[in-house]
Amino acid sequence: MHVNDYITATIGAAGLITALVTCTGVAMALMPLTQLRRLLLLRRSDEIAIELFAFATFGSGVWLAYGLARGDLVVVLANAIGIVTNAVVTITALRFRRAPALEALPHD
Repeated sequence: MHVNDYITATIGAAGLITALVTCTGVAMALMPLTQLRRLLLLRRSDEIAIELFAFATFGSGVWLAYGLARGDLVVVLANAIGIVTNAVVTITALRFRRAPALEALPHD
């Protein structure tokens, strides 16, 4: 294989992988919207692990900072979206969280 063919094939493969990683990252960042839809439909969040979405918000923030530090647009894009979607799910779930029933509380 000629050197130019090798370079073209390598850049083509890297571009394909970059596109795949970008699409996958954005799709993963949008996945909390499926939970948000359910929250808004049921208007309750007792089946939701709020801690998971709260920590995912934090984790996306850490990855966003990393992406910014490295100048990696793919990491920045996916995690900026992840912060927003996970934070919206967390806030919505907290809003719909019901107080425990009085009879479920221990009596003295």
